[in-house]
Formats: sequence, C-alpha cells, structure tokens
Amino acid sequence: MKRKGIILVIVQIVIAVIFSIGQWNQQLEKYTIDGSMLTSTIGTKLSNGYVISDLDSNDLPKEEWDNGRNAFWFTKGTLPFVKRGSYEVTIQYRTDRKGNTVEVQQWGLPPQLLLADVLELSPKLNQMTTTIWLECGIENLEIRSFYNGKGSLEIQSIDLVGTRDKAGQDLLRIIGLFFIIDFLLWIRSYWKKYPPTTAEGKQRRWSVIVLGATILLLCLPLTSKTLIHANMQDLDYHLARIVGMKSALEEGQFPIRIHSSLNYGFGYASPMFYPELFLYPSAILHTIGLPLMQSYQVFIVIMNVMTVFIAYWCMKRMFQSWSIGLLGTVIYSLSYYRLLNMYLRAAVGETMAMTFFPLIVYGLYRIYMMDTKEKSYRSVWIVPALGYAGLIQSHLISGEMVGLFTLIVCIIFLQSTLEPKRFWALCKVVIAAAAVNLWFLVPMTQGMTPMGVFLYVMGKDTQWIQPEGLNLSDLFQLFLVMDSNGKTNQLQLGAVTVVIFAAFIIIACTWNKKEKNTLYYRLAKWFFGLGTLALIFILKDFPWDFIRELGFIGQVLTKFRLPTRYFSLVTVFFSFLGCCLVILFTKKYPKWRKTIITASALFVVLCAFQFMNILQTECGSIRPLSGANQITTDWKNIGWGGEYLPNPLDHPDSLDPSIDWAGQEGVTSYEKSGTKIVLHASNPSAQSVTVQMPLIYYLGYAAQTSDGQDIPVYSGEKGILAVDIPAGYEGDIGIWHRGFWYWDAAAAVSIAAWIVFIGIIWYERRTGSKRTKKDGHSPVQTHK
Repeated sequence: MKRKGIILVIVQIVIAVIFSIGQWNQQLEKYTIDGSMLTSTIGTKLSNGYVISDLDSNDLPKEEWDNGRNAFWFTKGTLPFVKRGSYEVTIQYRTDRKGNTVEVQQWGLPPQLLLADVLELSPKLNQMTTTIWLECGIENLEIRSFYNGKGSLEIQSIDLVGTRDKAGQDLLRIIGLFFIIDFLLWIRSYWKKYPPTTAEGKQRRWSVIVLGATILLLCLPLTSKTLIHANMQDLDYHLARIVGMKSALEEGQFPIRIHSSLNYGFGYASPMFYPELFLYPSAILHTIGLPLMQSYQVFIVIMNVMTVFIAYWCMKRMFQSWSIGLLGTVIYSLSYYRLLNMYLRAAVGETMAMTFFPLIVYGLYRIYMMDTKEKSYRSVWIVPALGYAGLIQSHLISGEMVGLFTLIVCIIFLQSTLEPKRFWALCKVVIAAAAVNLWFLVPMTQGMTPMGVFLYVMGKDTQWIQPEGLNLSDLFQLFLVMDSNGKTNQLQLGAVTVVIFAAFIIIACTWNKKEKNTLYYRLAKWFFGLGTLALIFILKDFPWDFIRELGFIGQVLTKFRLPTRYFSLVTVFFSFLGCCLVILFTKKYPKWRKTIITASALFVVLCAFQFMNILQTECGSIRPLSGANQITTDWKNIGWGGEYLPNPLDHPDSLDPSIDWAGQEGVTSYEKSGTKIVLHASNPSAQSVTVQMPLIYYLGYAAQTSDGQDIPVYSGEKGILAVDIPAGYEGDIGIWHRGFWYWDAAAAVSIAAWIVFIGIIWYERRTGSKRTKKDGHSPVQTHK
C-alpha cells in the first residue's frame, strides 16, 4: 500500500505541475472601457468620461436613485464579452467626497460565478484597483458607478487586466481535490488496519468519527454567506493583515516586519507588535490566487483542526481515557466563547491563543503531579513550552493573562514549585518558549520603547477598564439571542459552562467525604477555583481601576483593556472541570457511564447548534471580499485608536498620498516598490537637505548612497520618513527596511532553538515508546 501511495502522490504532483505550466503560459487578457464607452443619464459628458456635482443633485431623477446603496446610478460601462479568469479592475476618477462606489455586475448571473468587491472611491486618490474572479466567460459585463449625492464625482476610464490569480485558485482546487482523495484512501486503509472487532479498533474508529464530526460542525458556519458578515468587530483589521502580508511576501520580506501596501502604501508595522505566524498559510494562499475571504476561511479551518487534535491529545493523556478525551474535546472546541470569538467577534488572536491553552494546562499538571524520580520527568517541560511558544505567536494579551494565572498556580503550589527538579522544569519552559520566539520578541520589545507606539488609544479615555466588565446577572445567561434591534447578548457563560458550574456546586454540597476523596475531585476543586477567579476578574465590581493606579505593575496587569477577555480562561478551566465531573459521576454510577458521556456530548452539540442557528437566521449578509483592495486605503486596517502607529501619526487620515514628493528641493525623481525607495537626488548646495518620502517611519529603516555611505533616516513631520541628502551630492539613495544585526541574530537563535527543540522531541518520543504509560504520562488510573 505504501508503494501504491507513493506512486499516487507522484502522479498527482505531475498533474499539478503540468496544469501549472499550461496555465502560466496562457496569455493574459486586457479590456478597456474609455470615456466614449461610458453612458450616463444624469452626468455631464466630458471629452473623456462623465462628471456630476452636488449642484445638480436636487434635480436628479428619482428613478436613478438606488435605495439599497443610498446613491444615484451614475455611469455604466459594458464589455461585450470577458473571458473566464481573474482581473485587476482599475478605475480612473476624481472625487472630493467619500461614499461614491464602483461595482462590477452582471444581472441574472449566479453570485458564485462572479466574485467582486464593492469599491469605495477615496477622495485622496485618483486611481483605485480591485480584483474580480470570473468562473466562466461573461457576456455584457457591466461596471457601474454610484454617486452619493454630495460633492463632485468624475469617472474617466476603466481597465481590466488579467492576472494569474485565477490560475492559482484553480491549482489550489486541484490540490484540494487530491487531498480529499488521499484522505479518503487513508481512511479506507485505517479502517482495514483497525477492525471494529477489537477494542483498539473500536476506540480508534470512534475517535476518528467524533473528532471528524466535531471539525465539520465547527466549520459549518463557513458554508453560509450570512455568518461571516460586515459587522464583525475585528474582521476588517485581520483581513487587512492578510492583505498586508501578501504585499510583503511579494516584495520578498521574510520574516515580515512591515505591511507595505497598507495606509495608502505608506506601510504599517503591525507584524512587529502583533504576532501573525499562524496567518502565513492564509497569506501564502492569497498570494497564490485564493480570494481573501476564502484565505481567511482556511485559517479558521486550520485553527479548528489544531484545536480539536491538541485538546484531544491533552485530555486523553491527562485523564487516561479516550472517551473522556473525546468528550472534553467536544466541550472545549464547541464552547460558547470560542464560537463567539470565531464567528461574531472575529477575535483572531484570542481564537489562536485558545488553541494552545490545553497544552499549558496539561503541561503544568504534569510538572506538578508527576514523580520527579521518573526518568521521563526530564522531558516534562516540552509540552508546556510548546503551549507557551504557540501562545506568544498568537495573542500577547492572552499571554499576559495566562502568565498571571501561571504565577498564581506557582504561588499556590509554592512548596512544589521550589523543589529543584520542578523549578528547573519551569525554568526550561520559560527559556524554551522565549528562545523559539526570540526573532519576534527582540524587535517588538525594542520597537515599543523608542518609538512611543500607541497601543490602546481609542478616541476616548481608555485609562479606566473597570466599566468594561460585566454585571453578575449578565454572566449566567444561557443562550445567544438577538433582540429586535439586531443586537446580541454576546458576552456570557453559555448553557454548557453554567451547567458545569452548577454541577460542581451540587457535588460539593451533597457528596460525602468518602465520595469526594479522589484525585479527580481535588483536580475539580482547583479547576473550579481558577475558573471562578477568572470569572471574578470579569465583573465590573473587580477593582481594575484601582490596580491600574498602582504604578508600573498595575499598568502591566491592566494592559488587556477588556476584562471580558478572561472568558477564554474560564472556558478552558471549566472544560477540564467538566471532564473531572463526568469521571466522578461515572465512578459513582458505573452502569450509566455510556449514557452520561453520550448525553453530555449531545447537550454540548445542541447548544452549539443553537448558536449557529442564531448566526444563520439573524446575522447580516457577507461581503464578497475577493481581494479587499479597499483595505489598503481604509482606516479599518488600523488597530483601534491607531495602535502600532508612531507618536506623531495617530491616525491614517493624517496621511496624504497626493503630495508631490518628487517636487521637493533636492529630489529629481524616485521609484517606490513596497518599503523600498530609490531616490534620485541632486543637492548642489553646501548644506544637507532634508526630504520626506511616502513611508511611515518605523525603527529599522536605513538609507545608503550609491557609493555605500550610510545617511541618517528619522521621523519627520507627522511621522513620515525623512532623510538628509548630503551637501553637494548627486546620485541615487536607496531606502529600505533593513532592521538591525541583532534582529538577524535573534532569528538565528530561534532557528537553532527550534532545531534543538525538534531533536529533543524526536529523541524523547523514540525512547519514551519503550516506557509504560504510567512512566510517561499521568499518575491517574486508566479508563475507557
């Protein structure tokens, strides 16, 4: 079978290569709609296009008003036939107001055959581009502009230029089809290898079925256009990250430090401060040709798959029971707050962070519960180190919260913490997690200090975070509901967590000492206590504002800004608590074991379906977001309040791309490509001349003359990059984001750390397979 599998993979690779060569050799099409091809019933004809202004808007015919768009139909350009493919649509225009839009349309065409964004024309530009995907050749393709009734709007010409994106999308579809075929063949082989007549076969089959069904259920919202919608809190920002990563990858940046296409092309250093390692697959797919929203959906799928398998691996090993591991995985991955983060808040960072929480919980459990005399204890640090390393690359705010609770655990178990072997294991966790992330931590730490980066500026006083908490009554709502105004009661515990909370209280109040005298009850107490503490942190009554006033430490402890973020820790603690409770109930009522586990899983699934049903029936429609070129000029690509922008530039609205940068004294001309600029300079004077170039100044930019002389680069007016042209100099000056030698050294250390890390994992797995389960895992007894 292995030989046949290798041959099949080789055949698939050959097919993909042949397809790629054929597609990439095809000639790209180009279509043009010039001014003579445009039509309008309300505009004034120009030599090249049409113009309209608010002087005419009161007299415009009502039949040209479109209620859905709140705008007048202005111009229309029609192409007789456009071939299947992907195209960059470039509009030449002039306008002095926001709100005017351009749409590519074809009446009566199924939406899945034409993917195109609505492009809002920026008054700061006179040319904008969007990307469209055509699944078939289209006759009479229309490109319409809409006038919002204010200011002036002039549409001049429209060009459609073919791209390779469609070929890349088709290639990815073929690879996806091959993956499905290979997966089905693997399942067939797996089924034969483990027949249901054996206990192991039964266990493995049920595991595959339950885990697979959980992943499918988690990804079900991605199949509906009404679930990921325009009002998601953070969606635009995270989509902008993917767009920015695409431009940086095309420019050749790696690792990515600057999103070169954002902020009108002035750049945005979000990657230096907000980790985006797990967004690389989506960015690469978008670069190859996958539309933006589909690339984002791939990220969601990857996170769901990772969460399910990590949770199952941890819970199965911690509780030494495959069935409890499956139940715990269902509880955690389908938890209310996790679904909320993915499908209503678009909290990408928190979603990624929650993927690694089980590794941290299980890893710390092993550090404190394993016998230090066991030979395998030397590798006990690996699992939590992986968890903390993944957490750092996911969401620093979640990392801060987890760090606080880790410190609390270390203090609670202080006697064990100070045992030499356990303390050394904890130290190795910190060292390993920091070493593999050094390539990110060094630039981030340096960048925040001298640059004065705004991290949490909101256009309102954000010094006080206590009002952002919840009332006690808000916590115990059971289900997501939508009111008459279309708003949801998003932040709450949800039915599953409330039931787990109540079940533990019932056990604590009604069971006797003998029934409680088990390891699982002691574990349940700790999970309940930590989860309840996280709940207390969420409340409005918790004195976060007072803590903030306690100097530097207080400010660090309150950097998370939203106390409700602690719901993520509540979720993981109560998911593990739920597993403990099920074990306690099944020990007390062994005849009801299967019924208890099955009923618990079904209850979780039904609650998840209720959540998804509200999304499907109540939430607004999705925007296509095929290429999101709009994002490069939209303020929504910036974190709230101008996060990660230098002090002098507190908002992208301060940027003016229309400035004549080549008209400055000493500048002959310049060429810009991403974060790189070649400045053709001429300064015959006896003094240096300061000029500014269209880049936001971030730490790490450098400039060099053609003869290799370094010249100063610094922040000029409003945070724009400035350079000094030397006196009497004539020639080229190269400007680029070089970083620093110690950034490269940090990256080298991280690569070396990963190599050592992987080598240790491989060695421990090889030697660990020779040990018994008791030696390597948990001190608890094994269950089915």
